[in-house]
Amino acid sequence: MARRKAKRSRRRKFTGINVVNAAEGFIQANWVTQGFLNTDPVAALVGKSSAGYGFLKGVSDTGGKKRVALTELLGLGGEDAATNWGYVLDNVKENWLDVAIKTTLTTGGFRIGKRLFRKPRAQINKSLRMLGVGDTIRV
Repeated sequence: MARRKAKRSRRRKFTGINVVNAAEGFIQANWVTQGFLNTDPVAALVGKSSAGYGFLKGVSDTGGKKRVALTELLGLGGEDAATNWGYVLDNVKENWLDVAIKTTLTTGGFRIGKRLFRKPRAQINKSLRMLGVGDTIRV
């Protein structure tokens, strides 16, 4: 008689939000937008950061350098897109090494931190599963 192979159980892939990975991504985006667009990620996405809107006015103000938002790079701002891309290229030439070092150190720091805090993170994730939100949020 032929033996049946035991069916292996498959692990379900997590499809929710990992808070630590989201924080790392935001910090990485912050370094890149500060170095290349001279603004923060929220202001870069919201709109015209050279004038600022409400609470964003004056955020990441670094002297006389021009702050550029993503809408301005598409030509939807006050100046034409080519001028704004010129500002970005100047910032890239000036700040590329600084941005590369900061993003590399951030990645390394998060890797080390994830390993150091593995047990406390596992306890928090266990508590989140008991609360019923473990399928949506993970630390």
